[in-house]
Amino acid sequence: MTQTDSAHFRGKRPDVEVRLATAADVPRILVMLKQLTDAHEAYDGKRFVAPADPAATYGAWVAKATPGNDVLALVAEVAREGEVIGYLIAEHFEPMPKYWAPECIYVHDIFVEADARKTGAADALLERAAMWGQSRGVSQLRGIVAHGNQMGQGFFTRSGFRIGAIEFVRD
Repeated sequence: MTQTDSAHFRGKRPDVEVRLATAADVPRILVMLKQLTDAHEAYDGKRFVAPADPAATYGAWVAKATPGNDVLALVAEVAREGEVIGYLIAEHFEPMPKYWAPECIYVHDIFVEADARKTGAADALLERAAMWGQSRGVSQLRGIVAHGNQMGQGFFTRSGFRIGAIEFVRD
């Protein structure tokens, strides 16, 4: 395990820490995932379809998120209480020449509970993912934000992301 894998990163509030997710965190992640999928289905239910078995999908991701693997699962928590208030799932993608895409760290999900936003938890989750990528020699982070998710778009823009592509969907 590297220092990047084991270190705790603090958010803007001194009581917010980021750590690797464990199997014990999956039930809490699933509660937050439900909020995330409900929001995305409200943005565009034809484009964003929740996994049929979220527990199996996310349980497998968290299980794969061990040092040396290509998946990263993090949680942000209130340190003194151990209350999980956010999570991030990212994956190391190798170059995909058929899509003209270089190697990257792909942020599948990043979510922070509404009452814990503006604490720096999302920033800390994303920074930890960037550090994980750097430890693998990968600097590019990528993710998709729903067209109607203005808050998410603003977060990624403030975090130094740029629009790299615009996805069009025809139903």
